Amino acid sequence: MIVRVRSSIGMHRVELPDTATLLDLKKKLEDATQIPSSQQVIAIDPSGATLLKDDSKQLSIYNVKNGDIVHIVGGKPSAAPTSSSSSSSSSSSSSSRPSSSSASSSSSGSSSSSTPSSSSASPTLRCTHAPGATCVFCAPTSSEPTPKKCDHPPNTTCLNCEGMESKKNKKISWLCTHPPGAKCVNCLRIPKKGVKRACAHPPHMKCPNCMEGADAKEDPKDAPKGRCLHGPNAACANCLPAEEDDDEATFRCRNHGPHGSCVECIERREARKMKLKRQPQAHCTSANVDFTAATVFQNYLHLKKFKVNRCGLLYGRFNDDGGVSVDVIYEPPQQSTKEASVMLQDKDMDRVEQIASMLGLRRVGWIFSHPPRSKGIIMTPSEIATAAYLQNTYGNQAVTLILSVNEKGEGNLEAFQVSDQAMKLQSKGSFVASVGVPMTGQTAPTGAESGSAGSGTKAMLREAVFVEGAETREADTSFFIVTVPVKSAGEKGGILGADFPVENRDPAQASSDVKVHMMHMAGKPFLQQLSDFHLVLYLSKNYFDMATDIPAMCEAVRTKSQGALEGYKVIMESLASM
Repeated sequence: MIVRVRSSIGMHRVELPDTATLLDLKKKLEDATQIPSSQQVIAIDPSGATLLKDDSKQLSIYNVKNGDIVHIVGGKPSAAPTSSSSSSSSSSSSSSRPSSSSASSSSSGSSSSSTPSSSSASPTLRCTHAPGATCVFCAPTSSEPTPKKCDHPPNTTCLNCEGMESKKNKKISWLCTHPPGAKCVNCLRIPKKGVKRACAHPPHMKCPNCMEGADAKEDPKDAPKGRCLHGPNAACANCLPAEEDDDEATFRCRNHGPHGSCVECIERREARKMKLKRQPQAHCTSANVDFTAATVFQNYLHLKKFKVNRCGLLYGRFNDDGGVSVDVIYEPPQQSTKEASVMLQDKDMDRVEQIASMLGLRRVGWIFSHPPRSKGIIMTPSEIATAAYLQNTYGNQAVTLILSVNEKGEGNLEAFQVSDQAMKLQSKGSFVASVGVPMTGQTAPTGAESGSAGSGTKAMLREAVFVEGAETREADTSFFIVTVPVKSAGEKGGILGADFPVENRDPAQASSDVKVHMMHMAGKPFLQQLSDFHLVLYLSKNYFDMATDIPAMCEAVRTKSQGALEGYKVIMESLASM
């Protein structure tokens, strides 16, 4: 892959293998930037907010892909490469001067060998004389007599000797033709390192001409292209890469101030508008569902004769092959009707997340049911916004399971994801439809939509997008939906059962359910009796301590350790006999 690196001296293009680490990138940059790899500080953004710290990690772990740009925000070059090269080039060019000049320069050099080094002259970029000669640009500023290359009588002066024996930095007044209040190169103060270029800005400002490295020898490969007029180490709007930041507030047009606009700005805004297209493949390769948990979810709907709809949160694992394993379906408090189910705020959500984490599980998506719909309606705008929110929050492998019912009353379980474009629109708040999941502060129907959010097949957007070349704020939902294959987790797929009654249902859980559960599971190992997410959640709210007992139970269930549960077995048997 190719990674572009921006440093203080310009842009670098580095070719690396796909498995390269951060240390490999730093070693590649060591020769180009003269910054030791141990001192390089690399970040994703130029501000240095997101630093890449661990040299042993691969770049793919930091989400650095082919064509991405990273920034060197710390470290100093070990040696300055400019001054010696410029002096050597000037000396080599001056070697082609007439032999008389070289002879005089050698004689002057021998006579000046006894003088202090501070009084010796060094040619600058504006010097055109032979080595050893001096002019107004390289003349030393001390009052001591210095060798001159002059051929005029003793009572006259020339450019070589003017002002050398007078006051320091005295200007040659007869060379200035501007008004008294103005300045030119002649009357500007001559710096110790020589005059580089004439800058028109005030002394407290900087431009590409006076920045460090502006006089470096230009490499033809690094030469600026197009309308660039600066040196090789500078940059301007013509040679900078295309703007990649989505935040319009950070962009500054070169043609006007922050509150202005121009034709280029209008064209840029038009070009940045999203062009909707269907995503051919989902990030999740497959959804491996524990059909015991899915059957419990479906049986409740059959019990209610599909007169209500339900939704829930999926807990499981993200697999290394890109798939998702679903082990638990948690149903938060909700208002369920025949047309919609609305998730409510859940006071037990932190407890649910803690128990899932103790069991080695994490949130991997959500599930909802809906009655028969019109042909072509798979997900409504609010369901798409909710799925995009979960993928943005919990990873792009998060899935959406849909349990639909046909006209014959038969259930059908399908898995979907939303496209990267839907995730980007949701992160910017472009969907008019609200997100309806716990812990977001918002609730929204998952089965029906209001007219302002869009119809069943159309999603209303707050910003315009292009669909097949036409600009619109109403997008077809089919652009955002990607199908995911559904597979059975099998007998070895999950570590949990689903025999204990599910919370937040009608009728509610009761203490007698523990007794019924223990009687139903009699004869089976106690570890298998306890391996039920809904049972552990109920015990944590009514009988056992969340800080000491529940972690020990979850660890035993996760590692399938029977011996650690002997004490809890006695307590559970006493609860069952009450």
